[in-house]
Amino acid sequence: MLGLHTANAQFFVRVRPLRPPVVILRPPIPSPRHIWIEEGWRWNKRQQQYIWVEGHWAEPRAGKVWIEGHWMDGPRGSKWIPGHWGRRR
Repeated sequence: MLGLHTANAQFFVRVRPLRPPVVILRPPIPSPRHIWIEEGWRWNKRQQQYIWVEGHWAEPRAGKVWIEGHWMDGPRGSKWIPGHWGRRR
Protein backbone atom coordinates (compact mmCIF):
# COMPACT_ATOMS: atom_id res chain seq x y z
CA MET A 1 0.00 0.00 0.00
CA LEU A 2 1.13 3.53 -0.72
CA GLY A 3 1.93 5.93 2.10
CA LEU A 4 -1.25 7.92 2.60
CA HIS A 5 -2.39 11.06 4.39
CA THR A 6 -5.87 12.59 4.28
CA ALA A 7 -7.03 16.11 4.98
CA ASN A 8 -10.30 17.73 3.99
CA ALA A 9 -11.19 14.86 1.62
CA GLN A 10 -7.87 15.24 -0.20
CA PHE A 11 -5.75 12.13 -0.58
CA PHE A 12 -1.96 12.44 -0.62
CA VAL A 13 0.47 9.69 -1.64
CA ARG A 14 4.23 9.53 -1.18
CA VAL A 15 4.63 7.55 -4.40
CA ARG A 16 2.42 8.33 -7.40
CA PRO A 17 0.73 5.31 -8.97
CA LEU A 18 2.05 4.20 -12.33
CA ARG A 19 -0.12 4.62 -15.39
CA PRO A 20 -1.15 1.18 -16.63
CA PRO A 21 0.48 0.08 -19.89
CA VAL A 22 -2.58 0.49 -22.11
CA VAL A 23 -3.23 1.36 -25.72
CA ILE A 24 -5.75 4.16 -25.86
CA LEU A 25 -8.29 3.70 -28.62
CA ARG A 26 -10.70 6.59 -28.87
CA PRO A 27 -14.14 5.64 -30.07
CA PRO A 28 -15.47 7.68 -33.00
CA ILE A 29 -16.38 11.25 -32.08
CA PRO A 30 -20.16 11.48 -31.53
CA SER A 31 -20.40 14.99 -33.05
CA PRO A 32 -18.11 17.89 -34.03
CA ARG A 33 -19.06 19.62 -30.75
CA HIS A 34 -17.64 16.89 -28.51
CA ILE A 35 -14.19 17.11 -26.91
CA TRP A 36 -11.98 14.31 -25.65
CA ILE A 37 -11.60 14.14 -21.86
CA GLU A 38 -8.18 12.61 -21.16
CA GLU A 39 -7.58 9.59 -18.98
CA GLY A 40 -6.71 10.19 -15.35
CA TRP A 41 -6.98 9.04 -11.78
CA ARG A 42 -9.83 8.74 -9.29
CA TRP A 43 -9.61 8.02 -5.57
CA ASN A 44 -11.28 4.73 -4.62
CA LYS A 45 -12.34 5.01 -0.96
CA ARG A 46 -12.97 1.29 -0.55
CA GLN A 47 -9.56 0.23 -1.87
CA GLN A 48 -7.81 3.31 -0.39
CA GLN A 49 -5.89 3.93 -3.59
CA TYR A 50 -6.01 5.82 -6.86
CA ILE A 51 -7.43 3.89 -9.80
CA TRP A 52 -6.96 4.61 -13.50
CA VAL A 53 -10.01 5.95 -15.34
CA GLU A 54 -10.34 5.81 -19.12
CA GLY A 55 -10.98 8.89 -21.23
CA HIS A 56 -14.27 9.68 -22.91
CA TRP A 57 -16.03 12.13 -25.23
CA ALA A 58 -18.12 14.90 -23.66
CA GLU A 59 -20.11 17.89 -24.86
CA PRO A 60 -18.71 21.18 -23.59
CA ARG A 61 -20.71 23.00 -20.93
CA ALA A 62 -21.92 26.48 -21.83
CA GLY A 63 -19.30 29.11 -21.00
CA LYS A 64 -16.86 26.49 -19.63
CA VAL A 65 -13.57 24.94 -20.72
CA TRP A 66 -12.14 21.57 -19.72
CA ILE A 67 -9.13 21.83 -17.40
CA GLU A 68 -7.02 18.65 -17.51
CA GLY A 69 -6.29 16.69 -14.34
CA HIS A 70 -2.75 16.81 -12.99
CA TRP A 71 -0.57 15.85 -10.05
CA MET A 72 0.34 18.50 -7.48
CA ASP A 73 3.33 17.96 -5.20
CA GLY A 74 3.47 19.31 -1.67
CA PRO A 75 5.19 18.69 1.65
CA ARG A 76 2.79 15.84 2.51
CA GLY A 77 3.18 14.09 -0.84
CA SER A 78 1.41 14.20 -4.19
CA LYS A 79 -2.30 14.58 -4.77
CA TRP A 80 -4.31 14.25 -7.96
CA ILE A 81 -6.25 17.32 -9.02
CA PRO A 82 -9.09 15.88 -11.12
CA GLY A 83 -9.99 17.37 -14.48
CA HIS A 84 -12.98 19.69 -14.28
CA TRP A 85 -15.03 22.27 -16.12
CA GLY A 86 -13.78 25.79 -15.41
CA ARG A 87 -14.78 29.28 -16.41
CA ARG A 88 -13.70 30.65 -19.74
CA ARG A 89 -11.15 33.46 -19.34
